[in-house]
Amino acid sequence: MTSKKDWEDYFELLNGRKPTPDEVAAALQKGEFEAEQPAAQVSQPQAQVSQAQPSQAAAAPTAAAPAANQEGKFKGFLAWYKDALLHPVNAASRAEQPHFGYAIISYLITVLLSAGIFWNITRRIFAWAKEQQGADTSLINKISDQVTSPIFTTFFITFIFLFLVALPGLFLTAKNGKGFKNLCADYLSWFPAISLIALIGFVYSYIAAMPSTSEWENMLESAFENGNFTPLMNGISSVLLTILPLIAIPSFAIGLTYYKAFQMVIEARIQGQKFDAFWWFIIQIVITVVITMIVMAVIVDPQFSSLGNKIANTISNATSSSSYSY
Repeated sequence: MTSKKDWEDYFELLNGRKPTPDEVAAALQKGEFEAEQPAAQVSQPQAQVSQAQPSQAAAAPTAAAPAANQEGKFKGFLAWYKDALLHPVNAASRAEQPHFGYAIISYLITVLLSAGIFWNITRRIFAWAKEQQGADTSLINKISDQVTSPIFTTFFITFIFLFLVALPGLFLTAKNGKGFKNLCADYLSWFPAISLIALIGFVYSYIAAMPSTSEWENMLESAFENGNFTPLMNGISSVLLTILPLIAIPSFAIGLTYYKAFQMVIEARIQGQKFDAFWWFIIQIVITVVITMIVMAVIVDPQFSSLGNKIANTISNATSSSSYSY
């Protein structure tokens, strides 16, 4: 049977705080740890030794305390992350105050991995272009240097907002007495699982097949010299099938945040409401759609327009400099 101290240490590691007396009493009643036996009386000689050496007791804290504290926080995050990853549905209900900082970290990990999918496939496309026979590698290098980093920044900013568009509506439809941090932590509690989906997409962006030069040459030759467009269409379909999962995986991850919002609305409005939880969810959808449109118009579209202009200017300048060299 687990001791009270071990149970308290595990609780603090998992939740980032010490248990309240009510939580300790509830856990004891459930039999989650063994009741403590009355401590034996400490002998008088030991007490005298302790009193005779107060300086040693005072010197107990060491320089290693900050490092141990950081290690404890890291272990606490790993324990929380593993628990939330394996049991996402119950992640928010394990403690009265879920650890907000851990939830934010898991959200940022998801955003980084999602943006990394599009950065990596862009990098691979430029690497593939350099391998083509007769390719102007200097031109490709110039374009790649100017485009690859902005691609990551653009998608990073985009996903920061797209993963949160369902959150504002929840302050109206699902707050139900919850504080700001608790509501946000509940919404973000699925992000350890969502980050795993983003990780799968990021890994896939490394192993997704890219057509070889010889395959494209054969397809183009068959299409334009022999009039047989079937191989070319098959090749284009293959490329689309390669790219489609790279788009579908982040889209699925965003869709899970919408489902999480739906679950939160149902839990908050299932009982004692003037009208059905269904209508609260409709309100949530309307607010989410409006927020998404605002984000797309104010943040996402300008980002991609700026990126498109940057790519066009880079190609134009690189082409002009190449023509002058001749």
